[in-house]
Amino acid sequence: MKTVPECIPCFIDDISGALNALDATEAQKKEFLLTALRYLADNVTYTRIPSVHITALHRKLKAYLEEPYPFRELRSLCNRAGVKLRERLLQKLEFLNTKAFVREAVIWSIVGNHLDMRTIGVGYQKGADEIMRDLKGIYEEGLAVDHVEKLIHLTKGSSVLFIHDNVGEIALDAILMKALRKAGAVHITSALRTAPLTSDATLEDGYAVGLHEFADDLIPACPDTLGVLKEEMTLELEKALHTHDLIITKGQANFYSFINLREELNNPLCFLLRTKCNPVARLLGSEKARVNVCYVI
Repeated sequence: MKTVPECIPCFIDDISGALNALDATEAQKKEFLLTALRYLADNVTYTRIPSVHITALHRKLKAYLEEPYPFRELRSLCNRAGVKLRERLLQKLEFLNTKAFVREAVIWSIVGNHLDMRTIGVGYQKGADEIMRDLKGIYEEGLAVDHVEKLIHLTKGSSVLFIHDNVGEIALDAILMKALRKAGAVHITSALRTAPLTSDATLEDGYAVGLHEFADDLIPACPDTLGVLKEEMTLELEKALHTHDLIITKGQANFYSFINLREELNNPLCFLLRTKCNPVARLLGSEKARVNVCYVI
């Protein structure tokens, strides 16, 4: 999945929302948006994935505002909301039979992808009550692409590499990890970033929501990137990609990366995401821009 013309306005909308959430002054907004436009004009290529460009813009914004840990409070809010919801869900889900448990866990893991404060999910300004109402509506939509049976079949007796996406949703990923154990996974490795950028979860976030209680290992995936960028992935992740039987990736940015890497990998890939735009939704066969996807190749 490469950058397309429809990506450009999304880049600008995202940066504009980030400037507002970070309480930038009007002068700073004007100056940095011009910086962003110049970067896009000089650097965007339609041969690279969108997350290369949006990562570059957010890194520039961190440097411009001298903010090494942006959105700290929003990130914490999402993690707390995710843990609270996980506790509530596990009380109902873990007593289901294996297939039902995995299916419900897949859907809720994808619903958690809507906790993305950057985009059309949570949004940079939404509160906890509004978040919970949104999540219920997303759950009720079900799956537009439903490969859950394939996922269950591939899980039995397998080592699973779980490449996470955002804060908040990682707490719900843990429910799926528990369900995969019930379906026969023999080893689960969680991969997260080593530094924050916007909403993408770090190793610190993983420990904060208790992922280490559900996974056998937590490993670094990459630095402060949106999704995993091939040229910046860690040696630990590169090794794990070739030593695990099944790879599960969360979110649209990781879909960009790993759909392009599928020919380099011999193991099956499972993409779990809430699509955020028409180009990705169309690629997955949907006429609607925002749908829940469990896609196995």
